[in-house]
Amino acid sequence: MRIPRNAPVLLVAGVLTLAAALLASCSASLCRPWWALERNLEGQLVRIRGPRLASPEIVQVVIDDATLAEGLWFEQQEQIPSWAVGMGSLPWPRARYGDLLEPLIAAGADVVVLNVVFAGESVFGPADDKAFIAALEPHQQHLVLAAEMVEAEDQLGAGAISLLRPDAVDAAELDKLSLGLSNLFPPEHGARFLQPEFYATTLEQPLGHEALHSLPVAALEQAGRSLELDLDGQTLNFYGPEPEPIGMDGSCSTLGHGFLRLSAKNVINPRQWAVHPCRERVGGAVVLVGVVVSGGGSALGDLPSPFGDLSGMELLATSTANALTGDGLRAWPQSLPHRGAFVGLVVLLTLLLAFYRTDLGWRLGVLFACAGLWFVLGYGLMQHRHVWIPVLTPPVALVVGALLYGGEAYRRMSIKRRLTRRWLERCVDPSVVGPMLSDPSDMEALFDGKLKSVSVLFADLQGFTALTRQRSEQGRVRVHLEQLNHYLDEMRSVVWDHHGFLDKFIGDAVMAVFGLPDGRGESTEAQSAICCAMAMHERLVHMNCLWQSEGVEPLVNGIGIASGIVLAGGIGGRKLGGLSVIGDTVNLASRLEGLTRSLDQSILFDQRTSELAGEGFAIRSLGMQELKGIGRLEVYSLSKRG
Repeated sequence: MRIPRNAPVLLVAGVLTLAAALLASCSASLCRPWWALERNLEGQLVRIRGPRLASPEIVQVVIDDATLAEGLWFEQQEQIPSWAVGMGSLPWPRARYGDLLEPLIAAGADVVVLNVVFAGESVFGPADDKAFIAALEPHQQHLVLAAEMVEAEDQLGAGAISLLRPDAVDAAELDKLSLGLSNLFPPEHGARFLQPEFYATTLEQPLGHEALHSLPVAALEQAGRSLELDLDGQTLNFYGPEPEPIGMDGSCSTLGHGFLRLSAKNVINPRQWAVHPCRERVGGAVVLVGVVVSGGGSALGDLPSPFGDLSGMELLATSTANALTGDGLRAWPQSLPHRGAFVGLVVLLTLLLAFYRTDLGWRLGVLFACAGLWFVLGYGLMQHRHVWIPVLTPPVALVVGALLYGGEAYRRMSIKRRLTRRWLERCVDPSVVGPMLSDPSDMEALFDGKLKSVSVLFADLQGFTALTRQRSEQGRVRVHLEQLNHYLDEMRSVVWDHHGFLDKFIGDAVMAVFGLPDGRGESTEAQSAICCAMAMHERLVHMNCLWQSEGVEPLVNGIGIASGIVLAGGIGGRKLGGLSVIGDTVNLASRLEGLTRSLDQSILFDQRTSELAGEGFAIRSLGMQELKGIGRLEVYSLSKRG
């Protein structure tokens, strides 16, 4: 069964489409390295986008190193303000959070989220718990406290999930207090960082406790804000690197990116807070309060954030802002089968578009251009539509397709060049084939067709048809063919010795072209053609002596030469064609060869060849002669070599 010529290319398209679809539909647990590469590429696109301004409705108040340092300074003074007692180390007295809450509510904060799990009794005693509850009671409608899901193991190694929740919520005075889960689970290698609400809705809630939302959702619900639908399917869309707190001499109007972050030391201190430049920004905001200290274990390592490791507070702010504004990122398509089908369709259509034309430049251009455009599309959807499409698999498949297409084209070009070399070695001296093929583009251009100035030589044996019939009747076919092949081999050698191009054998006739593929000048080529004709005649005389000594009849040839413009190119069809020439000059050389019989001459040539030959030959005119199909022309011959 014959394999279609396009079968390898179609096979490549099918295999790449299937491979891309399977890879895109592979789960993160099975194809973890590939998913990690895709996440890294997504991170690169986010870095190209750069930091962006977050919602002004989200404000962070952090207990940072500067806050602890200021607390230590107050503790060394003789008189220490009540709001600074215990502020120099962690954990803080719970009453300090009440002192921090009061100025924020007074400044108009819509909701304050305390991202600290106040589980169990305070280490500072019952009085601290009472002070804490008293501080929360008047503002409980504007508060959200953190709870945490923890997994514990018993002595037998069995795991169980339990809920750590603040005891304060059980106080009768705090019946309107809201809770939210503070869990922020870093994703496994190769996965995206999903919204905390995903974990809140997928984890099994412990028996005996109400189902809790994540801390961001609880905060927005407490503030009466509307939420983006389908929050479970969102991944975090980061706003930039971890921001530095705005100090007393800072400006809130020049934030270039990220969230407004305040240091707790400037908020809890009444004198500083009264004149803080960002105090008005707290009005109507969702304020997140938490701990961010160096070496405090609050930073999540190996977080796939394009801007480096981010603290739990920054993640909480990011997820809250994403939920509020709806700019969290979504994977599309979401289901793995749909993802695989989508990627497979994109790859298949692009490969078929490249397959639409056969030239390599088109195919490589389409594939590489579409791969680049896919990155641009991925970036545009991420930036403007907050959507993640599979940004890695289709371009990789297209680049692999381009490499395979290029390899196939190189293989076909190598085969074509090898066949061309073999064909040329039958037409010219093999020693000059290499230089001819040093620049394949020149040969390609010549095969496409060029007008060339050449000298064409026709040499034909006289009376050979009758001799063939005679020897066939005598049963001397083998002798006949051996003599003919001997003659043709010798004529080929003579042509090559004079830098001629052996166009073809036409039975017992020899057609040679001088000036093809590369010309050395019209005069040089014409002189080479005349010298070749003389050498062919002399070689035949020598062969006749040899044949006569063996009892084989001699042969006689006639040679015609014409010089002029011909059309050179690939002639003979796609399968059997080769480099040849056509035109009036070719016809004239053939007619001159035929005229040698009636004029009893071995070599004849036209006026143009006579002019180009110069003074190196003894040339004589035979006058005007009638040439069939051409008319009357002056014909020339040689008397002797000058």
